[in-house]
Amino acid sequence: MARKKAVEKAKEGRRVVTTVDYLRVRSGAGMHHRHVAVLHEPEGEKKEHCIIKEKKGWGLLAEYKKLENGWIDLEHTHAVE
Repeated sequence: MARKKAVEKAKEGRRVVTTVDYLRVRSGAGMHHRHVAVLHEPEGEKKEHCIIKEKKGWGLLAEYKKLENGWIDLEHTHAVE
């Protein structure tokens, strides 16, 4: 029986922007993980971010690829077309 993977690969680095001024970057996919950084992006200063993996509504930022410890809640983002 094939087992469904919990982690899905994002489409070759899906691009997103935040919809909030502050967004915590967490060490794992979930609120219970400690935060390792904060994205501070007020309106007018939004930047595009590359999501390379997704897991349960969380996205791994490309900058944290090596250690896989930089996850953001995708509920507070929207895709860049």
